[in-house]
Amino acid sequence: MDLKRFIKNHLLIVAKKAEPLETLMGLSKEERSHVAQNPNTLPAALQELARDKSESVRREVAFNPNTPRET
Repeated sequence: MDLKRFIKNHLLIVAKKAEPLETLMGLSKEERSHVAQNPNTLPAALQELARDKSESVRREVAFNPNTPRET
């Protein structure tokens, strides 16, 4: 499976789960970074990624146009 399809599948899981943080934190740092960069990532997922332990992931969230302003 290619990386884009893998990430898309994880985003669908995140959208349907009550605890998206657990799903996102199960991804590698590289995968979380790709999710944080994706302009189609759900705002709720971006809010969770804004608390990521990786500074580079948090930076990607900050530059994502879909990140809620309050985040």
